[in-house]
Amino acid sequence: MNQPFISYLVTCKNDGYSLQPLLEESGKVIALYPGKFKPPHAGHFDVAKSLLGKADEIQVIISSAPVDGITPEQSKSVWELYNKLLGGKLNIVIADSSPVKYVLDTIKNNPSDKFIAVFGKGEESRYKSLTTNPNVSIYDGGTFEDLNARDFRKDLSLLLHCSTVLKNSLGQRKCWIYPTSAVSNKIAQ
Repeated sequence: MNQPFISYLVTCKNDGYSLQPLLEESGKVIALYPGKFKPPHAGHFDVAKSLLGKADEIQVIISSAPVDGITPEQSKSVWELYNKLLGGKLNIVIADSSPVKYVLDTIKNNPSDKFIAVFGKGEESRYKSLTTNPNVSIYDGGTFEDLNARDFRKDLSLLLHCSTVLKNSLGQRKCWIYPTSAVSNKIAQ
C-alpha cells in the first residue's frame, strides 16, 4: 500500500524558489470486486480475503438483478456475514447499473485514486480499456473448479424442495436452511 504524498508547484522568484502544495493524494488503494454474487460462495470469500493485503479498501459491487429467486439484498446479507469474518474491511454496494460499468465509472470519475479491478472466470476482456491506465492494476480472481453460483442455486433449490416434501409427507416442519438472523447469531457466538 502506498504512503501519502504531496505534489508541489515550484515557482521561480528573484530571491529563490517557492513551493506550493498542489494536491494531496491519499495513496489509498481501492479494490473493486464486481459480480452477480447470487449467492456469494466460498470462492468469492477467498478472493475478498486475498485482497486484504493488497488494498486499503475492498468494494464488493453486487448486481441489482435477481437470479433464480436470489435477490441482491440476500447477496448483500451474505457479504455482510463475510465482512464480519474479514474484519469489517469490505464496503458492500448494490450497483444501480452493471457492476462492471460501476467499476469503469468509478475509475473514470476518480483519476487520482489507485485501483485494483478484479475479474473472474476469464472475464479480463471487460477491462481491456484499463490496461493503459497507470493507476489501475487488473487482478485475476481466478476460477473455482468445484464452486459456482449456478450449481449452488440448483443445490439450494433442491434442498428447499426436499424440505417442503418432508414437511408435507411427515406433517412436520424441517428447516435445513438457517434464516440470516440465525446465522448471524451463530457467527457472533
